[in-house]
Amino acid sequence: MQNLMQPSTSPRTALFAILAAAATIPAACADEGEEIIVGQDGAGRLVVHVHIEQPLVLDPSPFPGIDGYATGSHGFSNAEIDMPDEGVLMLNPSADIEAILVGADPGARIYDSGAFLPVGGVMRFGSPFFDYHPVFNISQGVPGVELGLRLVVRDRAGIYADSQTFTVLLTPAFCPGDFDADGTVDFFDYDAFVVCFEGGDCPPDRTADFDGDGTVDFFDYDAFVIAFEAPC
Repeated sequence: MQNLMQPSTSPRTALFAILAAAATIPAACADEGEEIIVGQDGAGRLVVHVHIEQPLVLDPSPFPGIDGYATGSHGFSNAEIDMPDEGVLMLNPSADIEAILVGADPGARIYDSGAFLPVGGVMRFGSPFFDYHPVFNISQGVPGVELGLRLVVRDRAGIYADSQTFTVLLTPAFCPGDFDADGTVDFFDYDAFVVCFEGGDCPPDRTADFDGDGTVDFFDYDAFVIAFEAPC
């Protein structure tokens, strides 16, 4: 009688059968419409209203050359109306706005104009009206763990004083099939799970007990296969 606690074929044989039927799973895009609003406080200083639910959850990166988790669906725009309840008023159209990255947690990055922005680097938005969308990126991270980007906006025209430092928090989306947590569901995730399942090294914060029932058995293998074949 077949032992139901073990796969009927070896994990590595099953790996190639599944890869023949499944390509890399595409990433979903973040919801659009949420922005980081730049305005002024009426007393001569720039203010920022982070109109994004934080932490911003990043899906596996859809951008070639940008590893991990990323989105370009959220960006910076000027206040188009006065928002006194948030303490944000419209800017003078002669303002010339830019943002400076003043700090970043390891793994949190901004991709802008063909390169990753270094600490001290500048993104220039220009005069109102602007709608500027860099790519927010986590090269690697653990779902639920927040990584911060700290920024200041300033006015090159000198009309307004610099804003206070504000923070954009990022976290990677939890994708069960992304077993090696590199932001992509592919051959390497299946291979990493097989190694872990067979008693070898597991990726950080991962376990072969995929269904969480306290036992490593066939049902974990089956649960991982289902997650591997499902889009995130």
